[in-house]
Amino acid sequence: MSESSMQTVSQAIHKALTIGASFFAYRMPGEAHAEFGCQLPGIAHAAENRFVVHPFVATLSSPEVCIHAHLDAEAFLASQHSGHQSLLPITQSSTSLEQYLDMANRCIDALRSGEVDKVVLSRVIVQDAGNRHWGERFVQLANSMPHAFVFVFNTPATGAWMGASPELLLSANDGKLNTMALAATKAVDNPRSWTEKEIAEQHYVATYIERTFVKLGLNYTKHLTTEMPAGNVQHICTPFSAVCPSNNRQQLLLDALHPTPALAGVPKQKAIETILGLEQHQRRYYGGYIGPQKADGNFNYFVNLRCMQFTLTQCCIYAGGGLTAQSIAIDEWHETQLKAQPLIAII
Repeated sequence: MSESSMQTVSQAIHKALTIGASFFAYRMPGEAHAEFGCQLPGIAHAAENRFVVHPFVATLSSPEVCIHAHLDAEAFLASQHSGHQSLLPITQSSTSLEQYLDMANRCIDALRSGEVDKVVLSRVIVQDAGNRHWGERFVQLANSMPHAFVFVFNTPATGAWMGASPELLLSANDGKLNTMALAATKAVDNPRSWTEKEIAEQHYVATYIERTFVKLGLNYTKHLTTEMPAGNVQHICTPFSAVCPSNNRQQLLLDALHPTPALAGVPKQKAIETILGLEQHQRRYYGGYIGPQKADGNFNYFVNLRCMQFTLTQCCIYAGGGLTAQSIAIDEWHETQLKAQPLIAII
C-alpha cells in the first residue's frame, strides 16, 4: 500500500462511503500524507497491510474487526468496485446535561466513598451532519489536529467512524515498543497551572503503565513528562519505551494496557463495571483501540477517542473525562464540551 496525497484519499473515502465499502484511511501524527485501504468482498486471502478495530468491551454487537487493504486509494478509484451497502444507522440518543450531572454526581459519590479511585465517564452528542463530502471532512480534521492520529473506517459490523486521537496505546517496531500516559485536560490557550486533581488523574495512568511493565518483567524507560497539544486542548503526557522482541509478550502487554486508566479508570475492572452501570449509551468502539498492522507484526495502535460514529447525514460524537474524588460535575461537563469541539467544527 503506497502513501497517497490527501486529495486522492479524500476522493477514495467519499466513494467508499457512498457505496458502503469496507475500508480505512489514516494520517499518522505529524505527517502530511495519508494511507487508504479497501477490502474487497469475497477475497479470502489476507492483505499485507490491515487495520485493526478493537472495541472498548468486545460483545456480539461490537466485535473486533480487521480490515484488509486489498486496494490502495489509486487502485480503488480506478476500479469498478461498486455496491449499495447502507451505513450502519446510529441508535444512540444525546446525553442531556441533567443526565450527565446525575451520572457524574453518582460517580463522584462512589469515588469519595473509596469504592473506586478513578472513573472515565463519557457522554454522546447526536446531531444532523448534513449531506457533505466526508472525505473533505477527514482532510479538515487532519489539518486542525496535526499532532493526532486522524482516521476514518467503515465495515458492516462497526459502522462508519471518524476521529483524531492524541493517545498512543502501544506501537511495536521490530521489537521496540512505545506507549504513553496521557490524561488531564485544559484549553491550549489557558495559562493556568495544572490542578492537583489533574496531576493525580494523569499519575494514575503513569503508575498503572509502570506496574504493568514490571508485572510482565519488561525493562522500560520512563521519559520526561511534558504537555501535549491536541487541537484546542492540551494534556499531561509521559512517554514510555521498552524492548520486547517476543510477539506473545507484546500481545500480553497490549491486553494488559487496554483499556488504560485514561479510558476506564482505577482499579480497571471496578471502573469498567461502574461505567457500564452508569452510562446509558453503548460505547462500542469509543475507548477501544485502532490502527495499522503490518504483515511482519509491527503495529501502531491508538486509543479510539475524540471520535464519532456517522452516517451520510447524522453523527454521534463521544466525549469523556476522568473523574476522581476531587471532581466537580459541571466542570467535567465543560471538559467534554472542549473535547468535542474539533469534531463539532467539521460537521
